[in-house]
Amino acid sequence: MDSYNEILTKMEDAYEDTAGFVPDKYSDTGVRLRVLAGEIFNLKSEMEWFKNQMFPASASGVFLDYHAAERGLSRKPSAKATGIVTFAKEYADQTVTPVPLGTVVSTDSETPLRFVTIEDAYVPPGTTYVRVAVEAEKGGSEYNVDKEEICVAATTIPRIIQVINLTPMSGGADEESDEDFRTRLLDTYKNRNNGTNISYYRELALSIDGVYSVGVIPKNRGTGTVDVFINKSGGQYADNELISRVQTLMTKQREVNVDVKVQSASGVGMSAYLLIGIEDGYDFSVVKKQCVAAITSYINSIGVGGTFYLSEVGERVYHIEGVRNYNFDDDYCRDMSFGKSRFPICTEVTVEEIK
Repeated sequence: MDSYNEILTKMEDAYEDTAGFVPDKYSDTGVRLRVLAGEIFNLKSEMEWFKNQMFPASASGVFLDYHAAERGLSRKPSAKATGIVTFAKEYADQTVTPVPLGTVVSTDSETPLRFVTIEDAYVPPGTTYVRVAVEAEKGGSEYNVDKEEICVAATTIPRIIQVINLTPMSGGADEESDEDFRTRLLDTYKNRNNGTNISYYRELALSIDGVYSVGVIPKNRGTGTVDVFINKSGGQYADNELISRVQTLMTKQREVNVDVKVQSASGVGMSAYLLIGIEDGYDFSVVKKQCVAAITSYINSIGVGGTFYLSEVGERVYHIEGVRNYNFDDDYCRDMSFGKSRFPICTEVTVEEIK
């Protein structure tokens, strides 16, 4: 598409061909040409934007949702992280200390992440603590905080002196991004489901909120059987509640005389080893932390039946500020594919400096 300056130049050239001179930019005609060129540029920009929204491969936002609706798909909403928080008193006594439903706790960070209790609870007489189920105040993967990060009682509770999560929060997921949603949509064009093939069961499972990736194995238990393996985002096993929801849908939508079984895919622990060179002036410990986070995120994003590629690790690490170069040790790290019933879980990432 022509830029504003290119449009203006064309208009000035056409004016010069007709009138024999280029008007001064501060003259009435010069000002009019610039205003008109700006409006033409804005109009062409809007036309270009609308052209992108006409096709699933380039549409975005609500227009991508419209294309997906024509295929019977909808964007997955964000999911709230859940877990257990311990509320503790200073000493045991014979009183009952209530922890009401809706009690708010949070992380101790620059931008606190808030969690809310989802049940009424109390510290029984003669004890000093109680464990209470909580969920994130909002959906999002950022709420999958590590253990001991929740340590602030935003709601004051008499006699409670400490709150802490002794286990990580899990299950939080961001709203499905345009790129992930587009991939799922375009798959319906490339792999047409006919109510009987692998794509049919895969699309059914992915339509359930909370399902991140799916593997389908026909005849895994003999003729007339289909096994569906699922997991949650962030390299997490599917819990019984999620499995039950997918199983209910499969049972309702399955083919006649076909036995469909839904289960959590098996997680395979995976470690990675990387050597990096650091640009002058950068702190290795800071760059190392960013590399570990990038590699961990990549491994946990691969999903059921995916493939781990060293090239993808290199692509992510190379663009981290401060990284000059990198090397892999083939004895510890290589490309790896996972079957339709397995997915990788990052267990350890070792990053050392090239001396």
